[in-house]
Amino acid sequence: MGQHFSCRLPPTPSNVGVLISGVESFLHANGIPENHQHLFALVLDEVLMNIVSYGFKADGNHFMEVSLTVAQGLVRTEVVDDGIAFNPLLSPDPDTTLGVEDREIGGLGLFLVKKLMDKVEYERRDNLNNLKFTKDCSAKGASS
Repeated sequence: MGQHFSCRLPPTPSNVGVLISGVESFLHANGIPENHQHLFALVLDEVLMNIVSYGFKADGNHFMEVSLTVAQGLVRTEVVDDGIAFNPLLSPDPDTTLGVEDREIGGLGLFLVKKLMDKVEYERRDNLNNLKFTKDCSAKGASS
């Protein structure tokens, strides 16, 4: 079954840091290599800041929740929020062949999420956004 971490907080910029810090501590305590800890921090920063910045039309009693399970070096992550429906997998990838000044603004962070994780899934369930991503951080998956 593995080790589990879960934390639900209001969607604020300061809480993004709190969640990422908790995740990094959990991954460290479970023997996940430091380079993979940094990957998860980068991916979660992108996903959570998108929730904070674009996920809600008005102030209110909203949440964002991060859950992780680590089993045999495989890290399964789930990010849930009660914001506006948004499937990041439907966002077009940026044209990375263009120079920075020629490329449209936006989309690079979500592109990185898709590239850095082994598997990314999204579903809208019970009026909640549910983004799942998985990374093999074991010795056999450590090269990616």
